[in-house]
Amino acid sequence: MVTSNTQAIRRAGIAFIVGAGITALGGAVSQVAQTSAAVSDQTWSYPWSSDAFVPITLLWASAHALIIVGLLAFRRSGLAGATRTAGVGLALAVLGTVLLLAGEVASVPIRDHNLEDTGPAIVGGLFGLATLLSAGSPRLARVQTTNLCRRRTLYREPGPTGTPIRLVP
Repeated sequence: MVTSNTQAIRRAGIAFIVGAGITALGGAVSQVAQTSAAVSDQTWSYPWSSDAFVPITLLWASAHALIIVGLLAFRRSGLAGATRTAGVGLALAVLGTVLLLAGEVASVPIRDHNLEDTGPAIVGGLFGLATLLSAGSPRLARVQTTNLCRRRTLYREPGPTGTPIRLVP
């Protein structure tokens, strides 16, 4: 379904960018936190203490929710094309991101568990599946989007670096 409400699409795009920014910044902060962690690296909440883990996890869950909003708007916008491949790719990306959000919420009750316990193994598997879906499926949509843009002459063939060059319409 294609919608022409550009303001709503732009707001959702901003939500997507904010969610992605929180995720990227969170990854960097987590790497820094590992250098001075007082928590065992065999605990699910590592590198965060149990008290710090809950609000941080809720922040990550909020970031995933913002990304879901952006992905749904991208699908609604029709920019990925109207093909089955684009629809399936974006649907799988949304599903993967929903599973990431579910994994974050499921992490809260097991935050003090040892990594070898059953709970962390299940939630870790959930994160693994979510990562495969959310990281791999947009490639389907990207292929369709790139092909659509080439047909609309927004992009020309890849330049010397191998990346498409955007032409201003």
